[in-house]
Amino acid sequence: MKPYSYIRGALRQYDIDQQYIAEQLGRSRAYVSQRFSGHGTFTLEEAYQIMGMCGVPASEVYKAFPPGGQAVHDKPKPRLFIARRANGARPW
Repeated sequence: MKPYSYIRGALRQYDIDQQYIAEQLGRSRAYVSQRFSGHGTFTLEEAYQIMGMCGVPASEVYKAFPPGGQAVHDKPKPRLFIARRANGARPW
């Protein structure tokens, strides 16, 4: 899943693109693109500004801008490994 999927979805609903965000933040489009790609992080002030553009409440900052861009529930679940003997039988 892409970094910042929650805020991306909210921005998509309002048809807000990265160029518009860059203009509102006073930054370059490349700066915004790099942040949304997971290369660097937004400042807290920038996060609140972006959330305000699409109506995401400040109380959901943890969903919109999780550490590293990936929410805990977005990460793949670890796979269970079941050991088998050389003949293919389970050890129990």
